[in-house]
Amino acid sequence: MEGAGDGAGKHPEKSRQRLSALGLLAAGLICLASVLSGASAAGRQAPIVPDPYQMERDLLSVLNRERAAHGLPAVRLSSGLVGLARKHSAEMARRNVLSHDSAAGRSFTDRLVEAGILFAANGENVAESWSPAAESIHRSFMNSPGHRANVLNRDFDEVGIGIVRGPVNVYFVTEDFIGSLVRKSDAEVRALVLGVLDEARAAARLPHVVLVDEADRTAAAFAREKAEGRKPPPVPAYFGEALLRLVVGPDLAMIADTLRGPDLARYGRAGIGVAFSRNAEYPGGAYVLCVLLLRDQTTAGPDELERLRTVLRAVNEVRARNQLPRLELDAGLAERADEIIARHRPGTSATMRDDDRRDVFYSMFQRLDQIGTPLRKRLEDLRLRRIGISTVPIQTRDGTLLQYAVAVVVSR
Repeated sequence: MEGAGDGAGKHPEKSRQRLSALGLLAAGLICLASVLSGASAAGRQAPIVPDPYQMERDLLSVLNRERAAHGLPAVRLSSGLVGLARKHSAEMARRNVLSHDSAAGRSFTDRLVEAGILFAANGENVAESWSPAAESIHRSFMNSPGHRANVLNRDFDEVGIGIVRGPVNVYFVTEDFIGSLVRKSDAEVRALVLGVLDEARAAARLPHVVLVDEADRTAAAFAREKAEGRKPPPVPAYFGEALLRLVVGPDLAMIADTLRGPDLARYGRAGIGVAFSRNAEYPGGAYVLCVLLLRDQTTAGPDELERLRTVLRAVNEVRARNQLPRLELDAGLAERADEIIARHRPGTSATMRDDDRRDVFYSMFQRLDQIGTPLRKRLEDLRLRRIGISTVPIQTRDGTLLQYAVAVVVSR
């Protein structure tokens, strides 16, 4: 009984030992299953998505490395262009369409203009890539003649890069290039032009160019007319022998080169007019430069321009005494004054139509700064703004000055 009892007493212990071993085995299997399950889950995790901003930085680095290899300066990143490039890439990704034009049909040039960005030249690269690697994207651009030309364009100095991940893991890429245009002040442009004129005079051992107020105002008016798409009027006859240079373009260095020439030394007086315009021909902006060159005064007496200035000064002194704004020369009114001079003989008075009798004056004076009473009274009209003047010296055959014929036309 005792043996049986001992036997009976050990069986449960053995059973517990077997259960304990089975438990450990089961726990080990569960642990192993858990590890295997974790490893399997890790294997199923989505790959890390590259940061588009880092891709843009990498592409810029590769781009400038390519330019350096070809002896070209680096392009600098422009925040304005980056905004345009990212916006365009996002729209392409949304539409799943590769295009230089926006959904609204706006070209890169159109988008630059709408953003108010000035530029002398522009170009755009677009691509879609399954690879996020900058080298791969850049290689695709370099394998395309048009895109390669943009990458290696010496005229480009700014860029914006935008990369956006589209459907099915494809990346839409935009590279927006421009040749930047920083607008200079009118004073800076005038100084540049005056330097070119003085160089020509110095080469001929002649004194510096003298700027003439009336020529300046006329050149400025001509530049504005051209900038606004209108044809400038003819050069007023009272300037005498004159040379007109009208140049348009975004590159001031190019403009300066077109002004240079041996004929500049012949002209000792000038007027310079500057305007800035954006139009269909120059959507990125361009300088409109007018240079009115006048011959040196060679006669002993005052030439036609000097005579005109004397009369104009006398007229505006009358206006100033009456606290009225000065009158400005007008080319159209000057032509009328020339006609009046041409059709009258010395010593006669003008025959005028009833509708312009109050605005046309013709007289003979011993001195150019004389103002007749009828004209003086007319000059007191506050509404007057413009004036045309023509003068002719009346001389004997031996050149003795007798008097001046003066025609004046005023208008509101």
